[in-house]
Amino acid sequence: MLAEENIKFLQDHGWRYELQPEGELINLIIFGYELPPGYTVTQSDLLIRLPGGFPDAPPNMFWLDPPAFFSNDSQPPGADQREEYVGRSWQRWSRHLGDSQWRPGIDNLRSYLRFIRTNLEAVVPVMA
Repeated sequence: MLAEENIKFLQDHGWRYELQPEGELINLIIFGYELPPGYTVTQSDLLIRLPGGFPDAPPNMFWLDPPAFFSNDSQPPGADQREEYVGRSWQRWSRHLGDSQWRPGIDNLRSYLRFIRTNLEAVVPVMA
């Protein structure tokens, strides 16, 4: 279902996770994912919907539950929709990799989680 190197990566980080197949997709939930400073919550469950063919095919978007807003209560850009997956309502973070950003045979779960982290950090407004 998920390559051994990705399972090892999750385990090495000590993340509690769950894999749930859904048709051609694999829903990966990382429980209690730590968010960077600047959000109303410090942890949220992170949902990544891995496409069939992953890691040669890139994931698209990610989801949080509970939702994360900025500490000033403003809405992060591209995170204003809620969607239902695996019996829960998730805040969708609309983030997309361009064709040239994902390198089949090189990129994997580690690089996608780095992409998520970079996005979460980059959008936090500077608080004066």
